[in-house]
Amino acid sequence: MPLILHLSDLHFTDNKDVFRFVDLDPREFASRIVEPLSTRPDYVVISGDFTWDGDISDFELARQFLENLIARLGLTPDRIAISPGNHDIRWGRGD
Repeated sequence: MPLILHLSDLHFTDNKDVFRFVDLDPREFASRIVEPLSTRPDYVVISGDFTWDGDISDFELARQFLENLIARLGLTPDRIAISPGNHDIRWGRGD
C-alpha cells in the first residue's frame, strides 16, 4: 500500500501580517517537514491554498518549497498531486 503525505493550506506569502512562517525560508520549511518522517512517502498531495492571495511572488515562495520538498523526498514530479484553492486565484483584480 503506498504511503501518501498530504499537506494543505500552506498560504505562502511575504506578508508578515498573515503568514506564520514568514521568517522561515521556504526551502527550510520543506526540510522541517521531511526531517521527522520515519518513512518517506511514495506520493505527496498538496491541496488548497498554496498562496495567500495568488500573487506571483507568493507562487515563487511556493515553488521554492515544492522543489526542495521533492528533492528532499527523492520523488519525481509525477508523484506529486496539486489542487489549487480559492486563495490561489486573484479574484476580482483582473489579473
